[in-house]
Amino acid sequence: MPLRAILDNQELFAPFISDKEWEELKQKKVRVILPCCEAKGYLRISKQGIKHFVHKKKDGCNYKSETWQHLLCKTEIAIACKAMGYEVKTEARGVHWRADVLATKHIKNQLVKLTFEVQWSPQTLE
Repeated sequence: MPLRAILDNQELFAPFISDKEWEELKQKKVRVILPCCEAKGYLRISKQGIKHFVHKKKDGCNYKSETWQHLLCKTEIAIACKAMGYEVKTEARGVHWRADVLATKHIKNQLVKLTFEVQWSPQTLE
């Protein structure tokens, strides 16, 4: 469940949209495009109250669904990074990498990049 989408040619991040703005966007029925596959999507709030975007149809997209816990972790990391003055992008991708959250900031003329990948599945010692 992506936290990032393109709405009317503007990139938006669900964690940074106020409840009032979210409802206004839903009322306007804005055009939502999901960057993972450029398919149409829509705005949704989970049962746990987490704002996110959803595919209208998931034809051909390899974006895997996430648990509410995973979505909540991504949201909290994004909010914390933004509060610390970082530019934040969720579901960020590079040539050979991807991150749930990418945070960047210039500190003393140096670009600092922090990447976060949330792992929310059972693990064994092996």
